[in-house]
Amino acid sequence: MIPFLFISVCDDEFPTICGECDPSSCNNDEGPSPTPPSPTPPSNGDGTPGFTTTWTSDPNTIQSGACEYATPSATAQGNSWLSPYVTSGNYCGVTLDLFEGGAACGRCYLVKYDGAPATDPGTPGEQIVQIVETGTAGGYTNLFDCFIDAKERITGSDTGIFPITYSQVDCPNPASPAAVILDGNNAWYVKVLLAGGPSGIVSATLRIGDSTFPLSRVAGATFSASTNNAQGPASFDIVYDNGDTATIDGCFGGAWPVDTSSVCD
Repeated sequence: MIPFLFISVCDDEFPTICGECDPSSCNNDEGPSPTPPSPTPPSNGDGTPGFTTTWTSDPNTIQSGACEYATPSATAQGNSWLSPYVTSGNYCGVTLDLFEGGAACGRCYLVKYDGAPATDPGTPGEQIVQIVETGTAGGYTNLFDCFIDAKERITGSDTGIFPITYSQVDCPNPASPAAVILDGNNAWYVKVLLAGGPSGIVSATLRIGDSTFPLSRVAGATFSASTNNAQGPASFDIVYDNGDTATIDGCFGGAWPVDTSSVCD
């Protein structure tokens, strides 16, 4: 997981990156994090108030993101699920309160900035972004730490801390659901990445031949099951948090178990 910016509160209205104000006011690990000020909500009142910051400008940083969408093992044989949001730079991490132990992986949010005062100059904007990461931010909540392209599209700035509002939406034009085996060649146990689809995943089931195995979330967008030496064709049933369902079937040419990095989409 990539740590978020370390943020403290100075005398101004918004939190400031530690080091840009009097060092004596910077939060550290020796005490509780300060309570952040409430952002000024947009004049139209849409969405939930929060903040946005810049996570990174390096497109490779997502490889160690908490949702595991872009790890080398996940993408060794394909990466269709990274389109369109990751490939276009429209992705963010969120603080732990929004991450919900990984349930937020794959969710999309409409994030808006209305031009309210911020730490840096900016311009009003909005963007639908997908969640791929989490981290702490000095005790802050409701914070979207975004890839630089998404941050610029929302605020017109690649630096600074901006008050925003956010609303969860179904992902427009989502990638097709995909299952990637992350712990393969084992008839007794499997770890799998589930990606794609319109939103975050609530639950999933693996079917092998005539046997059914509920999948338990390991972390992020990865799930596991003990498969009891089952043999036969594999398929995956997925339930999303917007109520939609999907089935990925015809997987792996009817073989099981299969190699690590094998993809079914």
